[in-house]
Amino acid sequence: MAAPAPGPGIKASYQRGWEALKASFWILLGITLLYMVVQGVGNSFTVDVGPDDPFQPAQDLTIVGLGSVWNTLVVAPLGVGVAYVFLRAARGEQPEAGDVAEGFRHYLDTVVAMLLAGLATVIGFILLIVPGIIVAIRLSFTSFILADEKPGAIDALKASWERTGGYSWQIFGFALLALLVALGGLLLLVVGIIPAVMWIGTSYASFYEAVMSERSSPPAPA
Repeated sequence: MAAPAPGPGIKASYQRGWEALKASFWILLGITLLYMVVQGVGNSFTVDVGPDDPFQPAQDLTIVGLGSVWNTLVVAPLGVGVAYVFLRAARGEQPEAGDVAEGFRHYLDTVVAMLLAGLATVIGFILLIVPGIIVAIRLSFTSFILADEKPGAIDALKASWERTGGYSWQIFGFALLALLVALGGLLLLVVGIIPAVMWIGTSYASFYEAVMSERSSPPAPA
């Protein structure tokens, strides 16, 4: 088992994430590839049907609608399962292939919570971007909470908002570093993006676990 998390922090989280990645590399690789394939199916619905087609507007609308339905009903709950896989790895446990189905075991709550989180973030970005960033940060624990604690949809969103309180700047810094990690992965012959995504996943799961540990610890004596 992994040692207890010493506390949330960007550098520490990436260090612990790296160790978790090495310990569970092959199962994390398989799960990540599965998620990318499933996500790619949704992206395929956005194919351009051609500018000379007289039915293009209606077909484009249908294609975008199918993609949205796929992402909501399949990709979102699968993403919650992926989050659970990374969380188990961050805890020093050995993830199993069946863990990826965790988001489907409480399907309705998962779909509703992720749909509401996505809508709230989009609305926030429409309101001059900054509110969207704030909402995305404050709801970024939702997937972990859904998979790990299985609350109702609204309770999961409320819990994420509460538990990210006081950590917003750290999460923002984590995201900026994640962009650099992803860019580095792309520069490594493109295929490096896959281990980069895996490292980001285990690192953020480690950050979440450290936050939970810190919040549950009794206050230090005066």
